[in-house]
Amino acid sequence: MKIRNLIDLFRMSFYKQEHVFNCILMALTAAITLFGYEFARSSTVVLFKNAYSTEDLPYVLALTPLVLLPLLYIYNLLLKKFGPQKTLFLSTLLSALIFLVLHQLMQFKWRWPAAMLYVFREGYIVLLVEQYWSFINSSIQRRDAKKLNGIIMAIAGIGGIAGGLAVHNSSQVLGTSNLIIISALITMFSFIPAYFAYSRTSITVLKKKELPAKKDGLGISFILQEKTLFWIFMIVVFCQFYSVVVYLNFEAEMQRAYPKPDEQTSFAGLFYAYANTFALVSQLILAPILLSKIRPAIIHLIIPLLHICTLVFIFIYPSVTAAASAFLIFKATEYSIFRSAKEILYIPFPDDVRFRTKEFIDIFCHRVSKSSISIVIAICKQLGVVLSQSFYLGIIAVSLIVWILSSIGLIKSTSTSASASADADESTSSQE
Repeated sequence: MKIRNLIDLFRMSFYKQEHVFNCILMALTAAITLFGYEFARSSTVVLFKNAYSTEDLPYVLALTPLVLLPLLYIYNLLLKKFGPQKTLFLSTLLSALIFLVLHQLMQFKWRWPAAMLYVFREGYIVLLVEQYWSFINSSIQRRDAKKLNGIIMAIAGIGGIAGGLAVHNSSQVLGTSNLIIISALITMFSFIPAYFAYSRTSITVLKKKELPAKKDGLGISFILQEKTLFWIFMIVVFCQFYSVVVYLNFEAEMQRAYPKPDEQTSFAGLFYAYANTFALVSQLILAPILLSKIRPAIIHLIIPLLHICTLVFIFIYPSVTAAASAFLIFKATEYSIFRSAKEILYIPFPDDVRFRTKEFIDIFCHRVSKSSISIVIAICKQLGVVLSQSFYLGIIAVSLIVWILSSIGLIKSTSTSASASADADESTSSQE
């Protein structure tokens, strides 16, 4: 990252202390949450594969909507009744408690809590992280976001790196199952910086004690009305189609290379530490440079073109190294450049979009997309279809093609849309 970016951050922190400092506090909240998440991410996969099998992963991913729909429903009820701050506190506390309860149920040697832990882990993290971004997107302008988003994600990413390294060094000592307790306790304390961020803010929408929906409860109608939101929705869906295939390939290769549970958890922790490190470099160096020179919509076209290069590598050199490399590149870009560019696109929209439509796209659609392609794979298995490299290659090719076409649609919509074409030094409606 250029020295100039650091100077800009210092200048904004001094002259615009309230909103910038609040965003840094929310980034610290994300860092603590992601630190705890790494304990849950690596352990829940291993616990599930130990209770069931690697081949059952598509089936458990297919169950994700059964957890996400109730989570989103409860989130919107809380948002309407209590407003953003209390909703974040309650969802954080409930997440930690659910982890502790499921962990205790596992002590009865039942298998289903392992499946529930895996599915819940898929939902709780996006529910919390997207609330952090709803706060940030409501606090800053697009011009500042281009300088700050990479730094905000870098701070959050440090938590993920530290968490991955902690899992790598502790899993074989503490045992995979006990990492769930650590994750729950860390998650419970993650709300502390967020509390101070909400206490300091003067943004109207963030101070509301309730936030009733102006249109539909989930904000879905905005996706049909705004082309920019529709193309973001399409990109998120097909991005996750691609994600599932490279993820399943990675998990299968890792199971073959590291069959022992604690050893596999240790390797997974180290892998995610590397992924978060690459993401951190991207956040500090690539994101600020790209966002200052290239429109966010164009960045969304560059990313799937990059993944085409990894497509060949996976299938020509099948191994845990090739699978990990392809999945690492996806995760590193998703956590950094992809996220930074996407969040900027939400800023000009009204409160309902930033707190409801965004959550619907980035939580429900994000996870249900993974679930949908998993259902397809599961059905094919049941029908006796041979899931060869050609089968997965076909899914990846279709996903990347539609992803690229959706990115082109996003470029056109942001060029013509009145809400996005003012490359916004304008405050959002809640700031006026």
